[in-house]
Amino acid sequence: MSLDLRRRSTRILRRVCGGHTILPRSCILSDNISKAGDIAFASGRFADVWKGHHDGNPVCIKAFRTYTADNLIEIKKRLFQQLVIWRRLSHPNVLPVLGISPELFPLCIVSGWMIDGNILDFMSAHPKVSRLRLLAEAASGLQYLHSMDIVHSDLKPTNIVIDSNFHARLTDYGFMAIISDLSTIDPRSTTPPSTGSVRYMAPELLNPSHSDLENSNPTKESDVYAFGMVTYQVITGLQPFPGDYDDVIIHNVATGERPSQPPCMIEWVSDDIWNFISRCWSASRDDRPDVEFAVNTLNDATNASEARRVKSYRTNDRGKKDSRRGPGASNGYRLRTLLNYFFISESTLAERKCVEASN
Repeated sequence: MSLDLRRRSTRILRRVCGGHTILPRSCILSDNISKAGDIAFASGRFADVWKGHHDGNPVCIKAFRTYTADNLIEIKKRLFQQLVIWRRLSHPNVLPVLGISPELFPLCIVSGWMIDGNILDFMSAHPKVSRLRLLAEAASGLQYLHSMDIVHSDLKPTNIVIDSNFHARLTDYGFMAIISDLSTIDPRSTTPPSTGSVRYMAPELLNPSHSDLENSNPTKESDVYAFGMVTYQVITGLQPFPGDYDDVIIHNVATGERPSQPPCMIEWVSDDIWNFISRCWSASRDDRPDVEFAVNTLNDATNASEARRVKSYRTNDRGKKDSRRGPGASNGYRLRTLLNYFFISESTLAERKCVEASN
């Protein structure tokens, strides 16, 4: 099937599934699925996250919170339109959506359970991991989504998870397309009236009229802005606009304020990375780079960082031997040192210095 025909068939399928609130059988998980316990693992603004099992494998079940029949119908239409697209996605840096389970919850999304959690959890548990590599993988996943005309719309560190092979994967992509209208969500919610995470939202989403826009619909360019914020936080370990309330952040972003470059980044991170981050934060959407540029920049930085570590390893290892076991024992020392250099990232050192400087 040609790419054009595939896209046309997908559009037709979306209209049918959304208009008639039906789904292909492959999208419905009705057998061998269960949730673990009676208490949700975590709760967000619009959904609760449950741990469960499907065919013996751990899964993540994200259940929408709805309270009226009208809410249920409206969200179901939107979800079914998105689900037929999500099920067709296939990329090593995008977490697959397995389907829904109406037997467990009226509306939910089921995906694989990532035992290592999100990128922040993983970096905390594995401080020697290469953060540049994880960011490059996340950028690759975003590039794929954009190539499929999918806007992530809620890109932030907690929506970048780590799989069992220690690779980054994007999750919750397109979620905001379902819940963008707050009238379809719990009317008793006391949280601020914004569907995204303000710290990572582009200025045109926070104040559309200031950007001469009629609406605040997320775009590929707003995804790039969010990715710039994610890159800043992952490398430095510093949250954008720490301690500020949402309304303060909205005002500051609208007036052009962005996080400043910590001294640790000047010392440890190349100018190319900071320039890339700064371009992602541009107030004008047209001035932001595309995701292909992000992938190339981060891959180049990752390769350069690894090359420096290998060179440093060779320099330090030259002439060193383990005197306790004789000349041949230096192989064991060399292996331990090589592993150490390959798994300690310069961005980890940068984060430590940034955190120390902020205390």
